[in-house]
Amino acid sequence: ALGNMALIHNIRGEFNVSLKIYDEVMLTAEDIYDLHGQAQTYGNYGIVYKNIQEYEKSIENLNLQLSIAEDIGDTYMITCAYNGLGLSYHYLHNFDKSLSMYSNAIKIEEEISDLHGLASSYCNQFLTYYDMGELKKAQTSLDAGLKIFKKVKNERALNLGKYEMSKVYFDNNNFDKAEI
Repeated sequence: ALGNMALIHNIRGEFNVSLKIYDEVMLTAEDIYDLHGQAQTYGNYGIVYKNIQEYEKSIENLNLQLSIAEDIGDTYMITCAYNGLGLSYHYLHNFDKSLSMYSNAIKIEEEISDLHGLASSYCNQFLTYYDMGELKKAQTSLDAGLKIFKKVKNERALNLGKYEMSKVYFDNNNFDKAEI
């Protein structure tokens, strides 16, 4: 319940409140030796710090999440950590490291058949390629993500992806395809 409250405060932009609640969640997880809860909370810290543009703190917490997730063998949490790290490195303009994190996530998501995660990782990869000006690679990544979102019938993500694809077409001077 506390974790959900912290998430709501994070969404509302009440980051300090969110961090204080996550501190309580972490204390509880540590008190009962709940490694999964600790890893999840480190990941949540990472998200909040990313949202307030404290990317180094985000990376620090996401690496702690990754370490624990690897220790307990939680592949889903490992891929969440890799994607979070990819985003934080992206915002630091460390694009090579960002792409490496997404590649790690994609490899695991393919192995465990996590289609939603795989589609999200491809879309995250798209953002990095796009900001690098690698428009063909960006389009390839986004195409892969959209294909999966279509397969799993995620209409919201599919529509957002189509919007992003229109930007790629526009930037490639392919104006006829740039319409949504």
